[in-house]
Amino acid sequence: MKRVVRKIHELGKPVVLHSCGNQNYTLDMLLDCELDGLHSLRPTAGNDIYSMKEKVGNQLCLIGNLDISRLLPFGSPYEVDQAVKNLIEKVGKKRGLVISTCNLLDMDVPVEMLLPCTLQ
Repeated sequence: MKRVVRKIHELGKPVVLHSCGNQNYTLDMLLDCELDGLHSLRPTAGNDIYSMKEKVGNQLCLIGNLDISRLLPFGSPYEVDQAVKNLIEKVGKKRGLVISTCNLLDMDVPVEMLLPCTLQ
């Protein structure tokens, strides 16, 4: 994987890996591969984006972490808003964060969950 990442970098392109599951155990290997970004960081899979960010610093952009299995389909717009604000406050100030869902948006996610609370 490291050789592939290097070849892509030689073409001047960034490399982002989408990987499901708990990335706590593979994070060191992924850092060694010199990836530019890592998605999906699903919280219900055991990914702790806060400790991950402490470990990776600005070496790796973390992408995702808005839970699609509990928060978005069953939470309130306020809870989603607070989750986004929390990510910005605790992870986003250190650069290298893209807030997004931790995977695709399923049909069970109400549209109002995708709008900021200030627009509702």
